[in-house]
Amino acid sequence: MIEDHANPVAYAIAEVLDGKIYVVGGGAADKFFNSVRIFDPAAMQWRSSAPSMKIPRCYPSSAVLNGKLFVIGGFDGSQRTNSVEFYNPKTNAWKAAARMLERRSDSAAAVMNGFLYVFGGVSITNVLDTVERYDPATNRWTFIGTMPHKASGVTAIAWEGEILLIGGSDDGVRLKNVLRFTKHHTRSSALSKPFSIGLSHYQHKDDIIVTMGGAECTE
Repeated sequence: MIEDHANPVAYAIAEVLDGKIYVVGGGAADKFFNSVRIFDPAAMQWRSSAPSMKIPRCYPSSAVLNGKLFVIGGFDGSQRTNSVEFYNPKTNAWKAAARMLERRSDSAAAVMNGFLYVFGGVSITNVLDTVERYDPATNRWTFIGTMPHKASGVTAIAWEGEILLIGGSDDGVRLKNVLRFTKHHTRSSALSKPFSIGLSHYQHKDDIIVTMGGAECTE
């Protein structure tokens, strides 16, 4: 085990950028963090050389687009937010991007064809089915459609020219759907997975998708 001696944290995001693992934001008890912790696998060490985000947030989504780490939405300690900021490792600085059209936490994000897509999540009171797309060339968000059902805690994976949306929760009901979102974004086709689970994490390697952890239903 490689210990990180900073404060324990949950509900953060983790992304790989330039060969290092960034763990950003999150919360613990009644605290909400804007901190950035970086794990360097070459040195097998944690460090905190990056500046903090502009605002604290837990339950955000994230993605790497054009060499920058985007952190999207989340809960800032008082409300769900539609704010978006990105970290540029070349300048070692955070910068605000355009705000999403809808406040959301617990959403899923993925990059496809140079655009950043955000799916579902939780708004002020409701679980969402909406999909927004961010164009980095114009710094603008656009509503582009809806998912077949509302979902929060979904995992989004860019996979062979599509985005797979796996699991999640709809008002407390765990989902076992796997949805395929295409570049034409006019329809999603449902696949299936063997069990219902939300808030889990997925990675893919060598054409295999692996699921880790999460919260299973209690049927």
